[in-house]
Amino acid sequence: MASNKKSADNCQSKSSTCKLVCYAIILLFMAFQIKQVKKTTGIIDDIGKNIRNEVCENYQDEHPSEKHYGIKDLESIFNVKYAPKTVSENDFIENLLNKLNVTESERYQQDAYEYERRNNQYGPLIERGYDDDKRFYIKLSSKEVGYGLFANVDILPNSIIGVYHGTLTQVKAGYTNTDYAWDYGTFPNPENPEENVEICIDGRTYGTWLRFVNHKVDAEANCYAMYVPFNNRWYIVYMTRKFIPRGSELFISYGDNYWTARAETHNFEAEPEKAYASE
Repeated sequence: MASNKKSADNCQSKSSTCKLVCYAIILLFMAFQIKQVKKTTGIIDDIGKNIRNEVCENYQDEHPSEKHYGIKDLESIFNVKYAPKTVSENDFIENLLNKLNVTESERYQQDAYEYERRNNQYGPLIERGYDDDKRFYIKLSSKEVGYGLFANVDILPNSIIGVYHGTLTQVKAGYTNTDYAWDYGTFPNPENPEENVEICIDGRTYGTWLRFVNHKVDAEANCYAMYVPFNNRWYIVYMTRKFIPRGSELFISYGDNYWTARAETHNFEAEPEKAYASE
């Protein structure tokens, strides 16, 4: 009897082991199947994404006005070298600005509290930069206007669009030969106290895609520009003033007299704080 009982126990033990092995095999098979399904789904998604991209590219090739460009296309398509920071045109300008203290300037003293706030809030963002910003693309706005900057995503009000970088250039004889200039400031000439040095930020051939933001009168513009002091230099920061839906063009006011000045001289320097009534 003892021998029969022991044999039965062994059979039950072997049966339990077999069940566990079967369960383990089933679980492994299910895990393998799930992995294969995920892999197949990923492949299908990749194929779908590639097809969508190819369709978009083909459509844009067939409709040049709808072709999108990014930062990487600035130099190859528009002959504009990307500007990760603002640089001086020459040593004269660099040395002049290095000797100045922006906190002592007339502009800063007009509202020291506000400019200190801007320095604290936007300074770190200026330092971080916007080199890999996927929120925008360049596209033909119209044959009359040329290219413009468009939103690739929905953009909320009071969002930073970026920093208008370029070349700090001395304005000759009261004007500059570019439509891409923002006023930086006017300073006494250290080499001739009877003269002033007028400097602008020129984004014509060295700049960012903010140079493609077109002009609209203040009431219709969905962005605005403002001066921000940081590291003893002035920067021009673009901000949204209202919600901008995906696919919409960005506009900024260069000032009410922009078109008049442009028509008369084809030369103009915009001034952020004078381009709109209030922020």
